[in-house]
Amino acid sequence: MKKTALLVSILMTLLVGASYAQSTGPQTVDVNTKYSYQPGAAATTGNTYLWTVTPTTSITDGFTLTNNDKFQAQILWKKPGIYTVKVTEKTGVNCTNYKEITVTVDNNLTINFDVAVATCADAGLSGSTTTVDGGVTVSGGTFPWNVTVTDGTTQKSFTVTESGTTGTGTNSFSYDLTNNPGGADAVKTISIVSATDANGVTPPDVSSTQELRIHQIPNTSEIQYQAL
Repeated sequence: MKKTALLVSILMTLLVGASYAQSTGPQTVDVNTKYSYQPGAAATTGNTYLWTVTPTTSITDGFTLTNNDKFQAQILWKKPGIYTVKVTEKTGVNCTNYKEITVTVDNNLTINFDVAVATCADAGLSGSTTTVDGGVTVSGGTFPWNVTVTDGTTQKSFTVTESGTTGTGTNSFSYDLTNNPGGADAVKTISIVSATDANGVTPPDVSSTQELRIHQIPNTSEIQYQAL
């Protein structure tokens, strides 16, 4: 019985230690991730703690710091950049010391169009139109995203919400292509005008494009008939 209790005690100690495992030194994180920060393994009774975060460049609202006057603080990283996280510890007789780490927040946002879309034109007179749907997929950052696309003439704006808790989202848009029975295919190339997440972060690459195409239907003649 004593052996069993000892094994249980050892196992619980290992589990607790694993759940509170900490890392030290410079840190690299992605946008829209949250971490807790604390100095050392345990708080010193009677001491106070003050946390500050300073970006190395002019970044507005790049993070959310909570519990800045507690032993353990939490930071939500919202915008890419390089930040200094500092904790100042003060004793009851006003002796102070501090520690700092550098946190690099990477821009992991992506936006891509879906595959090219090709369909047959609707049956209709020359000059009528066929509506073709395109779509984009975004990943990372804080939802919802705001996206604007263009065919070179007409811009269309829409929001993209997260699909469940996947960190990704999709949305569609449509353009009208001109019918020309018996003629050449009608094609529009769609590109990205702008794309930002809810915190105004733009993905580093917005060069994706999508081709929308309609294959023209045959210019079939009217049915003729004659008596035999």
